[in-house]
Amino acid sequence: MAMLILLSKVHDEWLRRLGGPNMRGQAMEDVSLTHAKDHLEELIERAAKGEDIRISDPKLGTVRLQPVSGATGDEQRPPDRRPGRWKGRFTVPERLFEPLTDEELAWLAGERSK
Repeated sequence: MAMLILLSKVHDEWLRRLGGPNMRGQAMEDVSLTHAKDHLEELIERAAKGEDIRISDPKLGTVRLQPVSGATGDEQRPPDRRPGRWKGRFTVPERLFEPLTDEELAWLAGERSK
């Protein structure tokens, strides 16, 4: 089930006063807090499908119910890590394994060379 977020009361009140649609151009549905409590699972499913729903309460104000992107659990997993996967794709120069010179050590320590 998607995690949900309740967004800014001020933003939604501004949209409500304009009588305007949401960012996708769809009209939002207003439901009372009591209705939302009784039908929360249904509202969550609808919000997860992309429908914007506003929950209003005279004391608490208005909030918008919408899915959080990437929180559905359907996001792609990173590829499995396999040792040796890059073997043969590049060569490591032998110089990498040699000790650092005094000049290189001074540079790494942040000292200025004279």
